[in-house]
Amino acid sequence: MNGGVVRRWPILAVVALAFVLRAMGAFDVALPYSFYGDEINNVERSVNFYDGRGGFDLNPHWFNKPALGYYLNFFTFGCRYLVGRHLLGEYQSPADFGDDFLNYERGPIYVIARLLQAFYGSLGVLLTWRIGRRLGGERIGILAAVFLCICPAHVTFSQVVKNDALASVFLCLSFLAILDVVERGRLRDHLLASAWIGLGFATKYTPLAMMAVLGLAHMLRPRPEGSRAIAPGTTALGLGVCVLAAFVGSPYNFLDPTWASTNLSQVLSHVGRMVFGAGEVDPNKYGIPYLIWYGLRITLAESCFSWPLGLLAMAGLTIGARGRGRNRVLMLAAWLGVFYFLFAVASSQRIRPNHLMLVYPALAIAAAWGTERIAGRLAARWHLRPDRLLAGIVLLVILPWPGSPGSGLVHRMLELRGKPAALRAMEWVWANVPAGTTIVNDHEVLILKPTVERYRWILHRIDLGVERARRGIATEREKAAQAADYDREESERILRHHEAMLEEWLDQRKRFDFEARAARRYGRPRYDVFVVEKPWQTEDGDTLAPYFGYNPLWEVFPLPLLDRRNIHLAELDRLPPVERYRRTPETLKGLQPGNRLLHPLLDGRPVDYWIASEETFDNYDKPKKRREFPMWAEFFDDLRRHYDAVEIPAGSSNERWSIRIFDLRQRRENGATVRRLDRGP
Repeated sequence: MNGGVVRRWPILAVVALAFVLRAMGAFDVALPYSFYGDEINNVERSVNFYDGRGGFDLNPHWFNKPALGYYLNFFTFGCRYLVGRHLLGEYQSPADFGDDFLNYERGPIYVIARLLQAFYGSLGVLLTWRIGRRLGGERIGILAAVFLCICPAHVTFSQVVKNDALASVFLCLSFLAILDVVERGRLRDHLLASAWIGLGFATKYTPLAMMAVLGLAHMLRPRPEGSRAIAPGTTALGLGVCVLAAFVGSPYNFLDPTWASTNLSQVLSHVGRMVFGAGEVDPNKYGIPYLIWYGLRITLAESCFSWPLGLLAMAGLTIGARGRGRNRVLMLAAWLGVFYFLFAVASSQRIRPNHLMLVYPALAIAAAWGTERIAGRLAARWHLRPDRLLAGIVLLVILPWPGSPGSGLVHRMLELRGKPAALRAMEWVWANVPAGTTIVNDHEVLILKPTVERYRWILHRIDLGVERARRGIATEREKAAQAADYDREESERILRHHEAMLEEWLDQRKRFDFEARAARRYGRPRYDVFVVEKPWQTEDGDTLAPYFGYNPLWEVFPLPLLDRRNIHLAELDRLPPVERYRRTPETLKGLQPGNRLLHPLLDGRPVDYWIASEETFDNYDKPKKRREFPMWAEFFDDLRRHYDAVEIPAGSSNERWSIRIFDLRQRRENGATVRRLDRGP
C-alpha cells in the first residue's frame, strides 16, 4: 500500500495543488458579499429548498438550470446549519439561519459552497489524469493533469458557485465509460456512460451532447465472433438509463409541467432558430466561420485556456495523436468537436469561458500529447534527454509571462485580493447617503436592502400579478367552456402561460415576505431602492425572454409605464429624460386607483441617486445600440451631461467595470463633473 502511494505521489501532488489554487477563491476580501450575479443566484436557489416558516420544498420553481448542483449545495448548507445550531449555538431554529442569510451574513455559506466547487475542480483534475493515462500512458496523464491544474478558467470557475465544475466531472466519468465501450463493447459500459451523461444533464443540460460521442463509440465497438454482442435495443435502453439518471438528479424537470411549457419550449425555439439566424450567434449576421473563430479566440485568451496551451493542444491533435489508437483519437476529437459546435454555433449565446469547462479536460489531454511529441522530436534533433526537455517546456508554460496560463493565474489571484468596486461603492453609499433615500439600482449592481415602504410596494406589485394571473386563468377557462369553436390549442397555451406566471408570482410572494420580515434585523442603512433592467443584452429585439431570467418585478424603460400597462403621459415627454425618472408629476395621482402603488416613485418623492456600472452608462455610445435603443441612449446622454457623479474605478486588471453614483438632486446645465475615488471611499 505504501509503495502504491509512493508511486502515485506525482498525481497526488498535482491534485493537492489543484485544490489549493481553487480553494483560495473561497476567501476573497468581498466576504460576506458576492458581486457575481450567477453565484448569488445559485446560492440563493440552493438555500430556498427550505423555508424556515413553510418547511421543505424541493421544487426549484426555476428551470434555467437543472437542480442537482443546487441539491448538493443545499446538503452542505444543511450541515452548516446543524453545526451552527447544535455545536456553536448560533441558531435556535431554521428561521434564524434564514434571517442571517437574507441579511447578507453569508460569509460561511459562500466559503462552504466555493470549497465544494474547489473539490469538484480538483476531482476533475484527477479524472483527467485517469483519462490521459488510458489514452497515452502515465506521462500523458500527469501532463494533462498539470495543464488542467493551472488552466486559468478552470481555476476561476472552480472558485465560484456555478454548476460548470460538477458538470465537467460527470462528463469525464462518462468519457471513461465511453472508452470502455470502444475497447470492450460491453452493455454495462454503455449503460454506465448513459447514467453519467444523465447526471450531467441534471446539472447543466449541455452534457447531454455527450450522447453523440457515445453513439460514435457504439458504432466503433468491437464485435468479436462468439462474444455477446450488444443487443439492437441498446441505444433505446441507454437513453432510458440517461433519462432515469436525469430524473434522479433533477426530478422536477419531469414532474413540474412549467419546465416543459416554458423553459424547454424556449430552449427548443432557440436551438431551432439558430439554424435560420437568431440572437448572439446569428449565422446570417456573422457566418459560421466567424463564430468558430470567435470561439477559438476566447479559448486562447490568457484568462481562459491560454494560447501556449492552445497551440500545444492543436499540435497534439495533429502530430501528437499519430501512433495512438485510432478509435481513442476519434473519441477525444469527437468530444471536442461536438461541444465546440454546440457552444460556438448551436447556441443562443456567444461562447463563454465557463461554457468551455466541459472541454478543458480534453484540451489538456491534447496539449499533453503535443508536448510529449514536440519534446521527443526536439530532443532527437538536439541530442538532449527527452525528460529534461519535456520538463523545460512545462516550466516555460507555467511561468507567468504575458499570455501564459501562469500570467492568467497571477491576475486571478490579484483579483481575489483586491476590494471590488461594488463593495467600495456600497461603503461610499452607506457613509454618504442618508437612510431612506430613493435610489435607482441600475441592473442591481449593488447589494442594497429596501425600506419597509419599498417592501410593501414590492409585495403589492406581486399581489397585483397574482390577481392578474388568476383572472387570466378564470377568463380563459370560461372562454373555452362557452365557445364550441374556440381554438383549443391556443387556449391551452394561454392557460399554461397564466398558470406559470401564477406559480412564479406566488414563489416571489413567499420569498419577499420572508425577506421583508428578516430585514428588521439588518444592521446597515436601508434605502428606498428599486431596480431597473434594460434590453441591451440581446440583439434580436427590445424584450427579455423569461428563459434569460427576466424578472417581472423590475421596471423597464421607456417610462412612463404604470403597472406595465403602457399608460402614456404627455407631461413627462416635456421633461428632460432623467427628470422623467426622477419625479412624478401631479397628474400621476389621478391615475392611481385607491391606494394601489403602481408607480415606482413612492408618494411622489424624487429619485436622488442613480447607480450604474460602466457596462451600462457607456454602453449606448456604440452606434448599433444608439440606433436600436435611442431612448436609452438619450437618457444616458442626459445623465452624463447634467448630473455630477462619483466614480469608483475597477479594483484590478481583471475587474471589468467601474461604477458611477450619479447625484440627481441638482441638474447642471453648464456641464457635470465626475469625481474619481481612486483609493476607495
